[in-house]
Amino acid sequence: MSNTLLKILTGIAFLGLCLICTLAHKSKIEQHFKEKLQAAFQQKSQNITSARLDGMVATLLVSHEAKYNPIEIAQTIAETLPWIHKIKYSFFSIPGKGDKKMIQDSAATVLPKISKESTKESTKESANSTTKPLDKSPNSLQITLNEFLDKPLLFEPESSQIDKSSYQQLKGIIENLNQNQQAKIEIQGHTNDIGPDDENLQLSKDRASSVKKYLMDNGLKLAERIGTKGYGESKPLCTAKTIDCRSKNRRVVFIVQ
Repeated sequence: MSNTLLKILTGIAFLGLCLICTLAHKSKIEQHFKEKLQAAFQQKSQNITSARLDGMVATLLVSHEAKYNPIEIAQTIAETLPWIHKIKYSFFSIPGKGDKKMIQDSAATVLPKISKESTKESTKESANSTTKPLDKSPNSLQITLNEFLDKPLLFEPESSQIDKSSYQQLKGIIENLNQNQQAKIEIQGHTNDIGPDDENLQLSKDRASSVKKYLMDNGLKLAERIGTKGYGESKPLCTAKTIDCRSKNRRVVFIVQ
């Protein structure tokens, strides 16, 4: 009986040791690929603070204030780790003094399929570009605009003044709209239910107009195809009386018509 128990315990110990070795090896491999990806970002001067790998998903830590090019980053990942299927951004900022980071995650987006040939050409043509791969269909443009707005546009509190941290998103939208000059767009402003209805309606109109003005002042072509409309609090995404829900309802969206 004791010999049988000893064999069982020895087997369990052996399996445990194998598991530990496997996990350690897996961790070592992941660290190797993380370092390889980070080196690729540094070589191309792409402002990625760090990267985390989880299977086929890469999560990238990016400063709110940093300039970054989504398509060039996708190309770098496709070249370096071709099995990565999705990319997710974690945006952070350092409020005031100190090193406390406030992080906001974007939704994971599927990486476009990029061949080596198209990667080389795209990199040459868009060294300073923030555009997504060109596809002029309305559905594709709507998806692209939604991706740029994964991180919501920010405004000064109770104001239509756009926060500087949102400028890079809007510049990417300008470049995509200029490549889709036949598309008609409505910029819609929405608020939450805090405050009087009439003030919320006016604020939503002002924010939509403010976004259009920024686009026009920064190179948007054929601005007459862009309309604006404010809906106030009349079209909420959710109805719960929570901070998270009210934050989702306070938004500006682009609708391809």
